[in-house]
Amino acid sequence: MNTKQKMSLLIASSSLVGLAFLPATIYAQDTTASFNLTAPTSNQLSFQSASDLNFGSLELSNAAISQNSTNDVAIVINDLRGTGTGWKVTGTLGKFTDSTKELKGAAITFVSGSAVTAGANSVTFDTDKNVTLDAGAAAGSRLINATTNEGNGQTTTTYTKDNVQLTAPTGQLVGNYTATLTYTLSDTPDAN
Repeated sequence: MNTKQKMSLLIASSSLVGLAFLPATIYAQDTTASFNLTAPTSNQLSFQSASDLNFGSLELSNAAISQNSTNDVAIVINDLRGTGTGWKVTGTLGKFTDSTKELKGAAITFVSGSAVTAGANSVTFDTDKNVTLDAGAAAGSRLINATTNEGNGQTTTTYTKDNVQLTAPTGQLVGNYTATLTYTLSDTPDAN
């Protein structure tokens, strides 16, 4: 191999080695992914269920009535509006009656409970105060308040049986008393 051939080979080898160290050109292209999530046409904000209350039986005495529920209470709300505007639940209690008799001065107190929302959003629940529903009162009392961006999807609020209490003063008549407990769901939550 002559000198000219050696030089050509050396130059060609150097060129190949230099190419190995050149940065590679990479091309990127952004695209979009889309998805349309819509609200159902009906039952966008609704009760799924609410438990009945049972306070069992108590023997009449000279003491005021104070009886815990015999069952846990669950209130289940579905909010499928997808707006995050919130909602609230209030409760009213009718009079406790047994044909012509009335359990006078009766009230149900929801001492404290816990609210759990399935999914990414949570609900703010009134645990800082006892909520008392007086039998026969026209005005309702707020039990649950889901403010802006809370309570989306399904929210289950649970009161254990020891946290729901029936009270009434002494001097009652014996009987098998029942009352209507009405929960009202509103799409307008309180500010707090």
